[in-house]
Amino acid sequence: MSTKIYNGILFKSKNLVQVYEHLHAYRPVIWDARSIAEKRFMADLAVSFIDEHAITGVAPDPDPQVTPTLYAYGCLRDLQREAKKTGQRNPLVDFEFSVVVMPYNGSNYGVVYTEQHDWLTDFMKQPWVREYAYYNNTDIPDGISDRAWRQRGKVWDAILARDPCDRSAGCGLVVEFLGRGGLHIPIAFRGRDLLPFVPSDKQRIARARDFHPRAKFTPAKVTATMLDTGWPRVST
Repeated sequence: MSTKIYNGILFKSKNLVQVYEHLHAYRPVIWDARSIAEKRFMADLAVSFIDEHAITGVAPDPDPQVTPTLYAYGCLRDLQREAKKTGQRNPLVDFEFSVVVMPYNGSNYGVVYTEQHDWLTDFMKQPWVREYAYYNNTDIPDGISDRAWRQRGKVWDAILARDPCDRSAGCGLVVEFLGRGGLHIPIAFRGRDLLPFVPSDKQRIARARDFHPRAKFTPAKVTATMLDTGWPRVST
């Protein structure tokens, strides 16, 4: 059997209630990280909407009711739905974070699921967890003895044997780190919320050169009003 638990962890507490309390207390960290990631992604798309319209005279969405902010929101949600539908990984828009907690033989093990490497790195630094990965398709990591590595393999094989398809979610309790209410346009994210994440003029010019190498482009200063209304628009 091929066992690959790359994001495996061992909770230091043997008390399942305490494990849950640690995870619950960590939720705001993921909420904030997710909010920042969504705003950064939306700000980049909203500004690309403005710049594309300034260069070509044609807005990415011809509907005058669709503002740059709403356009970015729609693209984000469409990409997230497509990734979930197809099962394809897309770190640009996949801001899910979950932990499967699996009690076994008096200890609590877990697997972290996220496409955000920085979030995973920060989570692994928490004092109440330690790394407990295992995989039998490559060399043993430095700093772990052969005996300790084989023991990890036995533990994970025993845990995964609980599910007929070796799915971690079928062997424990899934803790989802849902967003803090999610995105609700126009209430949650307006232009002023995206302003701190607007790409620099240098980044905007570089993108314009990539897509419109012959165009003369000077980035206009982005304001909250511009993000919320699409003004100024070039008539076509």
